Amino acid sequence: LDYNKVQLDGSTKEILDIDPVPDKWRSFGWNAIEIDGHNFSEIENAFNEAESYTGGPTIIIAHTVKGKGVSFMENNDIQESAKVLSLAMLNNPLHLAVFQGNGENERLEI
Repeated sequence: LDYNKVQLDGSTKEILDIDPVPDKWRSFGWNAIEIDGHNFSEIENAFNEAESYTGGPTIIIAHTVKGKGVSFMENNDIQESAKVLSLAMLNNPLHLAVFQGNGENERLEI
């Protein structure tokens, strides 16, 4: 489960609070594993743990940041990010926007 806590027009806490997500899955008998969804080691470990768990179904809840690694998109709502991208494309209609980023040195090439 990609759990970035954001909906189209705001945070899940503001629109429709669904917390505590892991406890809800556990209440139905699921093994709930929480991880940092941007950490590849945690992702791999969670898959290994889920594969070896025999007490029932497993869900991996990956806490993520929406738009991670792209400065103008990270933690911004989808409408604001789309507006910035649309303006960039309108100003350069014959070019393709390419996002490159590693979390530190991201850039938008137009």
